[in-house]
Amino acid sequence: MGRLIGTVFFLLSFAVAGCSAIHRAEEAVADIEQGVEMTPAYALTEAQARTVVLSAFRDGWPDKTPEPLAQETLGYEIMLHFVIDRERLIVEVMPEADAVAFRVTNRGTAPVVGVPAREKMVQLIRQKAAQAAGTAL
Repeated sequence: MGRLIGTVFFLLSFAVAGCSAIHRAEEAVADIEQGVEMTPAYALTEAQARTVVLSAFRDGWPDKTPEPLAQETLGYEIMLHFVIDRERLIVEVMPEADAVAFRVTNRGTAPVVGVPAREKMVQLIRQKAAQAAGTAL
């Protein structure tokens, strides 16, 4: 009986250690930059740019809630999943002289969903930013 308890304890310890190692490895690998694309600059205020980004996320991924980026960075991100992998779709507003551009990045371990999502987001932002700026696309 004592040997059985010892074996069970050993196996549980091994399983917990393995899960911990997998989680650490996943965190290290999960932030691989897969691609970045910049849009042209548009004559928009930062408030208009925020509206463009949120509207693009809402139209492209209505089931996702965009999370704001760090305090110094104006932008938002969502998490996309594919099987056991995940991909972050990040949109940053890049202020320029009297205008803003948008940097769209996909990072993670699921480029199969991240790359098409980045391309879709760039198209949505270009359409919405051009409309908000009153320029033809």
